[in-house]
Amino acid sequence: MIILFKGLENQETSDKSHRYSCLLQLALSAFLVFFGNCTNKESSTTGPDLEPQNSLCGTSCGECGKSTWNCEEDELNPICESPIEGIPKSVFEVGLEPAELGGRQPFYPDDYEGDDVKKISNAISDAAKVGGAVVFTRIFDVDRNIGMADGVLFTGGGLRRTCTPHSIIQRGVKQGDKCLSVDSVVGYQVGRGYKIVTKPEFDGVLTSFVLEEILPGELKLCARDEFPFDFTSEAKIIRSFPMLSMRSGGYGEGVVFDSVFFDGNSECNGFLQDWRENSTIIVSGKNTLKN
Repeated sequence: MIILFKGLENQETSDKSHRYSCLLQLALSAFLVFFGNCTNKESSTTGPDLEPQNSLCGTSCGECGKSTWNCEEDELNPICESPIEGIPKSVFEVGLEPAELGGRQPFYPDDYEGDDVKKISNAISDAAKVGGAVVFTRIFDVDRNIGMADGVLFTGGGLRRTCTPHSIIQRGVKQGDKCLSVDSVVGYQVGRGYKIVTKPEFDGVLTSFVLEEILPGELKLCARDEFPFDFTSEAKIIRSFPMLSMRSGGYGEGVVFDSVFFDGNSECNGFLQDWRENSTIIVSGKNTLKN
């Protein structure tokens, strides 16, 4: 599903007594992103196992098994009703218009080199030097964590989580093993970190590892280090990360979000993890969300 920050009143987190209110608010938002806004609307494109048949007209509603879209199609165009009342379909395609910058110097990620995450990171670095604004003019793809900096305004466009790989372990693993037999190696990348989980809660994470080698012909993923204990088959291997967190740790000061669209891309991120492992924004301190 989607989080939308647009308009209305400021919400701030300040002082020690309110240190985690921003974090908790965003925890709820992250829950909506990764497990769907379960409106229980039937879709005309719903097929076997309640999976949407037309990607233009829907994304899976996570654990509830419903489509988040209510779709009607004519001969030329699918007409899709947004799962959030009042949000046009164009927002899901291009994001939001930037808010007023209030005199801040703008920094545009597309002015920088690299992939989307590197562009955004470089824009944040420059904006942080002058208390500027990172202005998104489209929806950017996020495939790893982005580090935020104090005093930066984020506005416009949006961020969309890329499709993350997941597979099921086919044979039990012994302490000292490095390779896992899985049902799929599609989408995994050497050098990236992955989690082995048994359920989508915080206590469902068994361990983490860095992928050192992929053996496609044998359907195996091999870790950089030996696994420290035994575990059984049927556990899942996933990639999870917060889209945005503070470079300096959990505490932030003066970070502002205004008119930013967030999409957890539930169509291809059906099994992710508890918000403490896989959130949208993790920050505490005196920061502002304009909802």
